[in-house]
Amino acid sequence: MSKLDNAVYNLKEKMINSKIGLKIKDTILMSPVCDILYKGMHFFNLTTASRADKTFADIIQNNVSYFDKNANRVQNIIAHLEDDTSKEVFKKMIKYRCSFLKKDHPKFHLYDQYFPSDIVKLTDKEVFIDCGAYTGDTILKFIKYAKNKYKKIVAFEPDEENIEKLKSKNIEKCDFIQAAVYNKEGITKFCHDNVLASSSKLEMTENMPAYLDKNFSEYEVNLKVLDNIPDCQDATFIKMDIEGAELNALKGAQNIIRKNHPKLAICIYHSNDDMLNISEWIISLKLDYKLYVRSHFGDHTETVLYAV
Repeated sequence: MSKLDNAVYNLKEKMINSKIGLKIKDTILMSPVCDILYKGMHFFNLTTASRADKTFADIIQNNVSYFDKNANRVQNIIAHLEDDTSKEVFKKMIKYRCSFLKKDHPKFHLYDQYFPSDIVKLTDKEVFIDCGAYTGDTILKFIKYAKNKYKKIVAFEPDEENIEKLKSKNIEKCDFIQAAVYNKEGITKFCHDNVLASSSKLEMTENMPAYLDKNFSEYEVNLKVLDNIPDCQDATFIKMDIEGAELNALKGAQNIIRKNHPKLAICIYHSNDDMLNISEWIISLKLDYKLYVRSHFGDHTETVLYAV
Protein backbone atom coordinates (compact mmCIF):
# COMPACT_ATOMS: atom_id res chain seq x y z
CA MET A 1 0.00 0.00 0.00
CA SER A 2 1.26 3.48 -0.86
CA LYS A 3 1.38 6.34 1.62
CA LEU A 4 -1.55 7.94 -0.21
CA ASP A 5 -3.59 4.71 0.07
CA ASN A 6 -2.88 4.56 3.80
CA ALA A 7 -3.76 8.22 4.30
CA VAL A 8 -7.09 7.87 2.47
CA TYR A 9 -7.87 4.65 4.36
CA ASN A 10 -7.11 6.23 7.75
CA LEU A 11 -9.26 9.26 6.90
CA LYS A 12 -12.13 6.95 5.89
CA GLU A 13 -11.81 5.00 9.17
CA LYS A 14 -11.85 8.22 11.20
CA MET A 15 -14.98 9.44 9.40
CA ILE A 16 -16.84 6.13 9.72
CA ASN A 17 -16.06 5.75 13.42
CA SER A 18 -17.20 9.24 14.35
CA LYS A 19 -20.63 9.54 16.01
CA ILE A 20 -22.31 10.82 12.88
CA GLY A 21 -20.37 8.32 10.75
CA LEU A 22 -21.64 5.37 12.79
CA LYS A 23 -25.24 6.58 12.44
CA ILE A 24 -24.84 6.98 8.67
CA LYS A 25 -23.22 3.53 8.49
CA ASP A 26 -26.17 1.89 10.30
CA THR A 27 -28.61 3.59 7.93
CA ILE A 28 -26.67 2.50 4.84
CA LEU A 29 -26.45 -1.11 6.05
CA MET A 30 -30.25 -1.26 6.09
CA SER A 31 -30.38 -0.25 2.43
CA PRO A 32 -29.52 -2.22 -0.75
CA VAL A 33 -27.07 0.57 -1.59
CA CYS A 34 -24.71 -0.87 1.05
CA ASP A 35 -23.52 -3.52 -1.43
CA ILE A 36 -22.58 -0.91 -4.02
CA LEU A 37 -20.78 1.39 -1.57
CA TYR A 38 -18.90 -1.35 0.26
CA LYS A 39 -17.81 -3.19 -2.87
CA GLY A 40 -16.62 0.11 -4.32
CA MET A 41 -14.47 0.78 -1.26
CA HIS A 42 -13.31 -2.84 -1.29
CA PHE A 43 -12.19 -2.54 -4.92
CA PHE A 44 -10.07 0.50 -4.07
CA ASN A 45 -8.58 -1.20 -0.97
CA LEU A 46 -10.38 1.14 1.41
CA THR A 47 -11.89 -1.60 3.58
CA THR A 48 -10.19 -3.41 6.45
CA ALA A 49 -11.03 -6.65 4.64
CA SER A 50 -9.06 -5.62 1.55
CA ARG A 51 -5.94 -5.27 3.71
CA ALA A 52 -6.50 -8.40 5.83
CA ASP A 53 -3.51 -10.36 4.52
CA LYS A 54 -1.27 -8.14 6.66
CA THR A 55 -3.62 -8.00 9.65
CA PHE A 56 -3.91 -11.79 9.93
CA ALA A 57 -0.41 -12.82 8.88
CA ASP A 58 0.24 -14.41 12.29
CA ILE A 59 -2.60 -16.95 12.01
CA ILE A 60 -2.46 -17.89 8.32
CA GLN A 61 -0.10 -20.83 8.90
CA ASN A 62 -2.31 -22.25 11.63
CA ASN A 63 -5.29 -22.12 9.29
CA VAL A 64 -3.35 -23.83 6.48
CA SER A 65 -2.34 -26.62 8.85
CA TYR A 66 -5.88 -27.06 10.17
CA PHE A 67 -7.57 -27.38 6.79
CA ASP A 68 -4.82 -29.59 5.39
CA LYS A 69 -5.27 -31.93 8.33
CA ASN A 70 -9.05 -31.95 7.85
CA ALA A 71 -9.14 -32.10 4.04
CA ASN A 72 -11.37 -35.22 4.01
CA ARG A 73 -13.92 -33.55 6.28
CA VAL A 74 -13.96 -30.49 4.01
CA GLN A 75 -14.63 -32.66 0.96
CA ASN A 76 -17.44 -34.51 2.75
CA ILE A 77 -19.17 -31.24 3.62
CA ILE A 78 -18.79 -29.99 0.05
CA ALA A 79 -20.45 -33.20 -1.17
CA HIS A 80 -23.47 -32.43 1.03
CA LEU A 81 -23.93 -28.85 -0.18
CA GLU A 82 -26.93 -28.32 -2.37
CA ASP A 83 -25.76 -26.05 -5.19
CA ASP A 84 -22.61 -25.12 -7.08
CA THR A 85 -22.61 -21.63 -5.59
CA SER A 86 -22.42 -23.08 -2.08
CA LYS A 87 -19.61 -25.44 -3.03
CA GLU A 88 -17.65 -22.58 -4.60
CA VAL A 89 -18.23 -20.20 -1.67
CA PHE A 90 -17.22 -22.83 0.88
CA LYS A 91 -14.05 -23.84 -1.00
CA LYS A 92 -13.00 -20.26 -1.64
CA MET A 93 -13.72 -19.16 1.93
CA ILE A 94 -11.41 -21.88 3.22
CA LYS A 95 -8.80 -20.81 0.68
CA TYR A 96 -9.24 -17.21 1.81
CA ARG A 97 -8.84 -18.15 5.48
CA CYS A 98 -5.49 -19.67 4.47
CA SER A 99 -4.24 -16.53 2.70
CA PHE A 100 -6.44 -13.52 3.58
CA LEU A 101 -5.79 -12.30 0.05
CA LYS A 102 -8.65 -10.41 -1.56
CA LYS A 103 -8.23 -12.38 -4.81
CA ASP A 104 -9.07 -15.63 -2.96
CA HIS A 105 -12.34 -14.36 -1.48
CA PRO A 106 -15.65 -15.71 -2.85
CA LYS A 107 -18.39 -13.47 -4.19
CA PHE A 108 -20.40 -11.87 -1.40
CA HIS A 109 -23.53 -9.81 -0.78
CA LEU A 110 -24.09 -7.72 2.34
CA TYR A 111 -27.72 -6.73 2.11
CA ASP A 112 -29.43 -10.13 1.89
CA GLN A 113 -27.67 -11.73 4.86
CA TYR A 114 -29.94 -14.35 6.49
CA PHE A 115 -32.57 -13.85 3.77
CA PRO A 116 -31.10 -14.72 0.33
CA SER A 117 -34.10 -14.97 -1.94
CA ASP A 118 -32.85 -18.07 -3.75
CA ILE A 119 -32.67 -20.00 -0.45
CA VAL A 120 -35.01 -18.56 2.19
CA LYS A 121 -38.73 -18.38 1.48
CA LEU A 122 -40.88 -16.69 4.13
CA THR A 123 -44.56 -17.23 4.92
CA ASP A 124 -46.98 -15.20 7.01
CA LYS A 125 -46.79 -17.88 9.73
CA GLU A 126 -43.11 -17.44 10.59
CA VAL A 127 -41.92 -17.70 14.21
CA PHE A 128 -38.51 -16.08 13.93
CA ILE A 129 -35.97 -16.79 16.67
CA ASP A 130 -33.11 -14.27 16.57
CA CYS A 131 -30.18 -15.45 18.67
CA GLY A 132 -27.76 -12.54 18.94
CA ALA A 133 -30.34 -9.88 18.11
CA TYR A 134 -27.96 -6.97 18.77
CA THR A 135 -30.07 -3.79 18.39
CA GLY A 136 -32.56 -5.28 15.96
CA ASP A 137 -30.88 -4.94 12.57
CA THR A 138 -31.70 -8.50 11.50
CA ILE A 139 -35.22 -8.33 12.92
CA LEU A 140 -35.97 -5.19 10.93
CA LYS A 141 -34.71 -6.96 7.81
CA PHE A 142 -36.90 -9.96 8.62
CA ILE A 143 -39.98 -7.75 8.95
CA LYS A 144 -39.15 -6.07 5.65
CA TYR A 145 -38.62 -9.37 3.80
CA ALA A 146 -41.78 -10.82 5.43
CA LYS A 147 -43.71 -7.74 4.31
CA ASN A 148 -44.76 -7.21 7.92
CA LYS A 149 -46.67 -10.51 7.93
CA TYR A 150 -45.46 -13.00 10.52
CA LYS A 151 -46.70 -14.82 13.63
CA LYS A 152 -44.06 -13.97 16.22
CA ILE A 153 -40.46 -12.92 16.88
CA VAL A 154 -38.35 -14.00 19.86
CA ALA A 155 -35.18 -11.94 20.32
CA PHE A 156 -32.28 -13.13 22.50
CA GLU A 157 -29.62 -10.55 23.33
CA PRO A 158 -27.36 -10.68 26.43
CA ASP A 159 -26.13 -7.07 26.35
CA GLU A 160 -28.35 -4.77 28.42
CA GLU A 161 -27.58 -1.66 26.37
CA ASN A 162 -28.31 -3.45 23.10
CA ILE A 163 -31.59 -4.94 24.26
CA GLU A 164 -32.82 -1.56 25.52
CA LYS A 165 -32.12 -0.10 22.07
CA LEU A 166 -33.96 -3.06 20.57
CA LYS A 167 -36.99 -2.55 22.80
CA SER A 168 -37.09 1.16 21.93
CA LYS A 169 -37.93 0.24 18.33
CA ASN A 170 -41.41 -0.90 19.48
CA ILE A 171 -41.45 -4.00 17.29
CA GLU A 172 -44.84 -5.69 17.17
CA LYS A 173 -45.31 -9.32 18.23
CA CYS A 174 -41.76 -9.54 19.58
CA ASP A 175 -40.65 -11.09 22.86
CA PHE A 176 -37.35 -9.78 24.25
CA ILE A 177 -35.18 -12.08 26.35
CA GLN A 178 -31.99 -10.69 27.87
CA ALA A 179 -29.95 -13.88 27.81
CA ALA A 180 -27.51 -15.91 25.77
CA VAL A 181 -28.51 -19.25 24.24
CA TYR A 182 -26.56 -22.41 24.96
CA ASN A 183 -26.97 -26.16 25.60
CA LYS A 184 -27.32 -25.70 29.37
CA GLU A 185 -28.87 -23.14 31.66
CA GLY A 186 -27.02 -21.07 34.23
CA ILE A 187 -24.96 -17.90 34.47
CA THR A 188 -21.68 -17.16 32.71
CA LYS A 189 -19.31 -14.26 32.26
CA PHE A 190 -19.43 -12.29 29.04
CA CYS A 191 -17.41 -9.34 27.87
CA HIS A 192 -18.04 -6.25 25.82
CA ASP A 193 -15.28 -5.07 23.51
CA ASN A 194 -14.77 -1.65 22.02
CA VAL A 195 -14.18 -2.77 18.45
CA LEU A 196 -17.10 -5.04 17.67
CA ALA A 197 -19.60 -3.49 20.09
CA SER A 198 -20.99 -6.97 20.67
CA SER A 199 -20.94 -9.64 23.32
CA SER A 200 -18.67 -12.64 23.39
CA LYS A 201 -17.85 -15.34 25.90
CA LEU A 202 -15.08 -14.27 28.21
CA GLU A 203 -13.18 -17.52 27.84
CA MET A 204 -12.95 -16.91 24.08
CA THR A 205 -10.92 -13.72 24.38
CA GLU A 206 -7.59 -15.55 24.49
CA ASN A 207 -8.29 -16.83 20.96
CA MET A 208 -9.36 -13.47 19.57
CA PRO A 209 -7.27 -12.08 16.69
CA ALA A 210 -4.54 -9.70 17.83
CA TYR A 211 -6.10 -6.67 16.17
CA LEU A 212 -9.05 -6.65 18.58
CA ASP A 213 -9.09 -4.20 21.48
CA LYS A 214 -8.56 -6.18 24.69
CA ASN A 215 -10.14 -3.49 26.91
CA PHE A 216 -13.15 -5.65 27.71
CA SER A 217 -15.73 -4.86 30.34
CA GLU A 218 -16.99 -7.99 32.09
CA TYR A 219 -20.57 -8.77 33.09
CA GLU A 220 -22.71 -11.78 33.92
CA VAL A 221 -25.51 -13.05 31.72
CA ASN A 222 -28.13 -15.76 31.93
CA LEU A 223 -27.82 -18.83 29.72
CA LYS A 224 -31.02 -20.19 28.20
CA VAL A 225 -31.77 -23.42 26.33
CA LEU A 226 -34.11 -22.92 23.37
CA ASP A 227 -35.76 -26.31 23.94
CA ASN A 228 -36.86 -25.07 27.38
CA ILE A 229 -38.39 -21.76 26.21
CA PRO A 230 -42.18 -22.03 25.64
CA ASP A 231 -42.20 -19.14 23.14
CA CYS A 232 -39.71 -21.01 20.93
CA GLN A 233 -41.55 -24.33 20.68
CA ASP A 234 -43.23 -23.45 17.38
CA ALA A 235 -40.11 -21.93 15.79
CA THR A 236 -40.06 -21.92 11.99
CA PHE A 237 -36.81 -19.97 11.49
CA ILE A 238 -33.75 -19.82 13.76
CA LYS A 239 -30.89 -17.38 13.15
CA MET A 240 -27.67 -17.46 15.18
CA ASP A 241 -24.71 -15.09 15.31
CA ILE A 242 -23.47 -15.64 18.84
CA GLU A 243 -19.68 -15.36 18.84
CA GLY A 244 -18.77 -19.03 18.52
CA ALA A 245 -21.46 -20.56 20.75
CA GLU A 246 -23.58 -21.60 17.77
CA LEU A 247 -22.94 -25.35 17.93
CA ASN A 248 -23.78 -25.63 21.63
CA ALA A 249 -26.85 -23.43 21.15
CA LEU A 250 -28.00 -25.69 18.30
CA LYS A 251 -27.60 -28.71 20.56
CA GLY A 252 -29.83 -26.89 23.04
CA ALA A 253 -32.47 -26.56 20.30
CA GLN A 254 -32.23 -30.15 19.06
CA ASN A 255 -35.79 -31.11 20.07
CA ILE A 256 -37.28 -28.08 18.30
CA ILE A 257 -35.18 -28.77 15.21
CA ARG A 258 -36.20 -32.44 15.10
CA LYS A 259 -39.86 -31.58 15.63
CA ASN A 260 -40.32 -28.50 13.44
CA HIS A 261 -37.49 -28.66 10.88
CA PRO A 262 -37.19 -24.86 11.08
CA LYS A 263 -35.14 -22.91 8.58
CA LEU A 264 -31.66 -22.35 9.99
CA ALA A 265 -29.30 -19.45 9.28
CA ILE A 266 -26.19 -20.12 11.33
CA CYS A 267 -22.91 -18.19 11.33
CA ILE A 268 -19.97 -20.57 10.87
CA TYR A 269 -17.14 -18.04 10.61
CA HIS A 270 -16.10 -17.63 14.24
CA SER A 271 -13.49 -20.39 14.11
CA ASN A 272 -12.03 -23.05 11.82
CA ASP A 273 -13.80 -25.67 13.94
CA ASP A 274 -17.13 -23.94 13.37
CA MET A 275 -16.57 -24.01 9.62
CA LEU A 276 -16.68 -27.81 9.81
CA ASN A 277 -18.39 -28.88 13.04
CA ILE A 278 -21.67 -27.03 12.56
CA SER A 279 -22.30 -28.44 9.09
CA GLU A 280 -21.34 -31.93 10.24
CA TRP A 281 -23.71 -31.73 13.21
CA ILE A 282 -26.67 -30.75 11.04
CA ILE A 283 -25.81 -33.51 8.57
CA SER A 284 -25.65 -36.00 11.46
CA LEU A 285 -29.29 -35.27 12.37
CA LYS A 286 -30.36 -36.95 9.11
CA LEU A 287 -33.35 -34.63 8.74
CA ASP A 288 -32.98 -34.18 4.97
CA TYR A 289 -31.99 -30.56 5.30
CA LYS A 290 -30.68 -28.93 2.13
CA LEU A 291 -27.48 -27.07 3.00
CA TYR A 292 -26.25 -23.84 1.45
CA VAL A 293 -23.33 -21.52 2.23
CA ARG A 294 -23.16 -17.83 1.42
CA SER A 295 -20.65 -15.06 2.18
CA HIS A 296 -21.97 -11.68 3.29
CA PHE A 297 -18.85 -9.59 3.81
CA GLY A 298 -15.47 -8.98 2.22
CA ASP A 299 -13.38 -10.74 4.87
CA HIS A 300 -13.57 -14.03 6.81
CA THR A 301 -16.62 -12.91 8.79
CA GLU A 302 -20.33 -13.23 8.00
CA THR A 303 -20.09 -16.68 6.40
CA VAL A 304 -23.52 -18.25 6.93
CA LEU A 305 -24.72 -21.83 6.66
CA TYR A 306 -28.36 -22.10 5.59
CA ALA A 307 -30.35 -25.29 6.21
CA VAL A 308 -33.83 -25.49 4.73
